[in-house]
Amino acid sequence: SSAYNVWDCKIAVTNLQFLHGTLGDTSPKSVQSVALHVSAAKTAGISPEQQAAIDNLIQNEQAIHTAIRTAVYEDYKQSYPAYREGVLLGLAMYGGNDSVDDILPTVINGNELDRLVQIQTIYVHSLCNDSVTIGIECLAPWDEEHGIGVQVCGDIVTRAGTAHEAYPVPGH
Repeated sequence: SSAYNVWDCKIAVTNLQFLHGTLGDTSPKSVQSVALHVSAAKTAGISPEQQAAIDNLIQNEQAIHTAIRTAVYEDYKQSYPAYREGVLLGLAMYGGNDSVDDILPTVINGNELDRLVQIQTIYVHSLCNDSVTIGIECLAPWDEEHGIGVQVCGDIVTRAGTAHEAYPVPGH
């Protein structure tokens, strides 16, 4: 109920096996209690549409995780040249190690980001255009300021990019 709750969220806790900790590969992890930030539900409660989206997330978590992982890798590969140029420019200006592979690896095997990307927050958005989307916000060492965001509708990733892609749409 604090002033920091800008999306008027209610917290719903559920057990998840894939969508917590590091992004990881497609192997199951241990089950962990995860907080879901349900938008505009603080006073009105969770809508039936939001509950259906939560139920779908729980029932299809492995497939949704796979889709999110694929989207994160695809977005990273598209953004990689710009990130690399920026990091190398920063190193040239301020000095430092010329190797950026620890925080900005080249994707060769398709598992390079699994241990680097941290799933941070899951947002269950309000009903908008007849659907409820879920946003997944992640932290990444190559973009600590903007992070990573993925938006899912059902089992399909609809948007991927910086963390703002995961945030609820204002006014919805």
